[in-house]
Amino acid sequence: MESLLDSRPSLPELMYEVSFESKWYDIGVMLGLESDKLDAIRYSSVSERNKTSDMYKLWLDSKPQATRREVIKALEDMELNRQATKYKKSLRKQSIKNTTLRPRPTQPVPTKSSVMLQPHIYIVAVIIIAFSLLIIVRSPPPDTCTPIIPGVIEQYGSELREKYIETLTKYKDPKYNKYPTVGPVSVHVPFIPLISIVVKSVTKSTAEWLLSTTPNDIIHIQSEFKIQIEDILKPVSHKQLKFVLIEGEPGIGKSTLAKELVLRWANRSDALMNNYDIVFLIQLRFEIYHKATSIEDLFVNLDDQIINMTDLHVKIKKRKGAGILWILDGFDELPSHLKNNSILMKLIKEDILPKSTVIVTSRPVACDHLLPFLHEHNSKRISVRGFDSTKIEEYALKYFNDKDKASMFHSYYSGNLVIESMLYNPLHCFIVCTIFNDLIVANNEQYPTTMTLLYNHYIRILLKRHLIDAGLISNQDYKMPQRLMLETDFNSPLLHSIWKNFSLLSKIAYDGVIKQQYIFGKELHSVTKLSMMDTIVNFLVFEKDESSSFLHTTLQEYFAAIYLLNNKPKIKIKSHEFVELHSNLRVVFIFYVGICKMTGRKLDSTVLHILKQNMTQPTINDDKYVEIGSIMLGCLYEDDSLMPVNHSLYSADSSSTNFNYYIYGHLIALHNITYMIQFYNSDQIKAFNKGLRSHFSFRGKLLLTFIIKDTNERQKGFKELLHMPSHLVIEILIFPSNDSEISEFCQIISRFPLLQEVAFFTPDLQWSCNTTSENPFLKLKKLNKLNILAINPQENDFARIQQLIAPGRPLKLLKVESYGPYNNILNIIKMQTSLEELTIQDGVDAHKHGTETFISVQSLRPSAYQHIIWTKSTNNLMVDYFEKFFYHINIRKLPKIQLSSFTSFTYFKTSKSNHYHKGMDMWDNWICANVTVHSESATFKLNYFIDAFSECIILLKKLPVKRISKPITKKLNSSFTCTCGGIVKKTRFSICRISNFEDKSCHNTEFHSAKEFIYNILLFSIIITLHMLLNY
Repeated sequence: MESLLDSRPSLPELMYEVSFESKWYDIGVMLGLESDKLDAIRYSSVSERNKTSDMYKLWLDSKPQATRREVIKALEDMELNRQATKYKKSLRKQSIKNTTLRPRPTQPVPTKSSVMLQPHIYIVAVIIIAFSLLIIVRSPPPDTCTPIIPGVIEQYGSELREKYIETLTKYKDPKYNKYPTVGPVSVHVPFIPLISIVVKSVTKSTAEWLLSTTPNDIIHIQSEFKIQIEDILKPVSHKQLKFVLIEGEPGIGKSTLAKELVLRWANRSDALMNNYDIVFLIQLRFEIYHKATSIEDLFVNLDDQIINMTDLHVKIKKRKGAGILWILDGFDELPSHLKNNSILMKLIKEDILPKSTVIVTSRPVACDHLLPFLHEHNSKRISVRGFDSTKIEEYALKYFNDKDKASMFHSYYSGNLVIESMLYNPLHCFIVCTIFNDLIVANNEQYPTTMTLLYNHYIRILLKRHLIDAGLISNQDYKMPQRLMLETDFNSPLLHSIWKNFSLLSKIAYDGVIKQQYIFGKELHSVTKLSMMDTIVNFLVFEKDESSSFLHTTLQEYFAAIYLLNNKPKIKIKSHEFVELHSNLRVVFIFYVGICKMTGRKLDSTVLHILKQNMTQPTINDDKYVEIGSIMLGCLYEDDSLMPVNHSLYSADSSSTNFNYYIYGHLIALHNITYMIQFYNSDQIKAFNKGLRSHFSFRGKLLLTFIIKDTNERQKGFKELLHMPSHLVIEILIFPSNDSEISEFCQIISRFPLLQEVAFFTPDLQWSCNTTSENPFLKLKKLNKLNILAINPQENDFARIQQLIAPGRPLKLLKVESYGPYNNILNIIKMQTSLEELTIQDGVDAHKHGTETFISVQSLRPSAYQHIIWTKSTNNLMVDYFEKFFYHINIRKLPKIQLSSFTSFTYFKTSKSNHYHKGMDMWDNWICANVTVHSESATFKLNYFIDAFSECIILLKKLPVKRISKPITKKLNSSFTCTCGGIVKKTRFSICRISNFEDKSCHNTEFHSAKEFIYNILLFSIIITLHMLLNY
């Protein structure tokens, strides 16, 4: 028997004797197999029996010394003693059989007397045999009648499924869930699954694009991003999925989705969810989870206490969390200090139970803490997008249960751009449906247009429902006050007694927002909830302590704003950083501004100061703008009187939502402002146009930047641009990607006759819509500034420029960005033109020119540029990166232009070393100066100035460093004077700012003057000539 236990079993034997399909993973762990290999088997698409076979095969292949004794020990360690005993009995029978078949050694034949036994021994033997037969007959077959005793994990998972089914199904049932956030009270509206879920890649650009799109557009533009609920846990590679981040705005359905996933596991209706033995739903709004210090603190208590939680913890820990799914719902509702260091973060970081899977739901504002834990091979980032247009119509039809009402509702929201943009959010869709139904009953067509107006009406509906339920009124005909915000709004005899509870609820709401608390228990002692709150399920202490929350977080934030209105002397909000730390205060402030407008109250000075901090003042091209943050932008939609006066506005946030762009259009229509806006997709332009058309006229002006890369999106964007009012856009920057888009660009230029500035980036200078049409720029009578990027300019292309700068034309500033020679462009200077300033910008290409200086420049600033600026008023030509300028313009072919002065930048070494050193410390050996060469009276050709400039540099290099650091003026000859600009600065990986050209950068490069270049050529020629003469 012992030798058989220590021998190697076969795969058929193991599958026959110990094929426990529900426990194969645990057996594999006990047999010492690597968890990664077990996970690969676990998440394969084969049956459980095949997974068991694959596990045993892996064990036999990886361990040549595998024995039957190890299998039996594994079963005993798993407390499967009955199964281990059965296997040993089977092996014992096999051992006996082997012994029976073995040939016996020859023995002497015993005599009859030697085998004769006493009679009483026979009697005892017969009794033992009979008793044994009786036990066998009365015992049930072990394989059929006696179930396998489940382990603690399986037993706990089974009971947890029953608990989830009992409690979570109630949130779908109107009898229990009286005020659901994703389904109205009507029994005709069942739960509608949210299927518009979009997978986001981990890259920032994709995330920003998804945040600014709608479900409809994702379906049509990027159908590969749309997934179903059952695909959420589908692995992204051959490795186990470890982390899933599900984000979405308030009311979009994140918590509903979390409950739906748990129910699918409990009902065994989802194949991927069935891979998990236990699913823990952790609702992070509960304060008890905030105090958790161990995994055991997160376990869901069951109604009976048969299961030992410590044993459960040990088993889960031994498996390193394999087969366990954690759903952490509401990460944004977690106190800020727990978002950095807590047992919950250890789960997410895989510091503990690294083999488990974690799903986290959160508002986008709190997701930054979680992005570092997303990895391409085992993580997903999912955005809950809410309803598309089809689902909105389906929802409305089920809500009203009346095709005519649903049709009226469609007409209402399709004509109301604000409401239409809200309906993709299930919570808002429910609220708007409720309000619309109430207004139809009251025959009132004054529909609300802002979030504050919506929630004010929603409060009126909920309070009326409370009055009906309490028997204080008998029907829906009772007219509620138009607003319910101040104590004076509750002056009627019926409502007077309600104010106390209403005010207490607002205080509870505000304190909860500040403390980031969303579940309330003892705070509600002797407080009537007024139908504003609902009892919720706490799985940790279910049916022991009753807890309640507001119907939704947004409703709590609305009540908090009411408290802020009525108790401003008591409010102490520290700073804008305090608001950033308590992200939900953002929504409170937006509601607060809207409520103040409705009640005619002035904003609290502290709040107003904080809101102003949500605005910055960037400087762009020498012009100052005001950039409005998302908090202030939402407040401006509630009350546009807060608009900063006498300022141009700026927006370049690629993650701005479509609703933000709608507000941009709304503000431009209302105010005489100039707004610089960057558009990253066609939806943003469409939303902007809707906001603009929400009013009959517009007063502002638009500086437009078109930054759309996708080809299909660009075409949609071009069409949306043509829908803008013709006199709106005064500046446009657009990037045509190829020649095929030139015609669209020409249409856009022709669409806006008041354009004052155009930036046009194109592969060449093909401006005409076709070969016969007129240059569209000639039609622009107010074009003052033109910026052109022309990668491959041709000789005849400059003829088009000459048309635009002819005397009498409006164009004053011309900037040409080109990668080719610019001799021809400089010749514009000697022409009679309308220009007051000419700028030429070119990239520094170190590899192309191959000079040591350019290589050092590129190592410092890879995106360095050559700038050449000519100013008509001074007739000065300013050049930085002089080496490249000289490289492009051969000294013998300089444009014959006449100048009054010439300015360039140069670097001088402070040490005697003539070598470039690798590393960062090399820049300690450089100082920077700008040098200007003036002519005394008349103008001179460019080449004379270059010679004088070279002579000045040679003189300066001979001076001590201390002398160079002071202003220097040198008389070169009777015609020229050299002036060092007065700023000489030692630099260490920094950009030197020059006083007369403060926006121009001088970079770390050694200046080699034209004259030095010629001297080197001459010296080299003399050496070659002497060498040839000597050889001769």
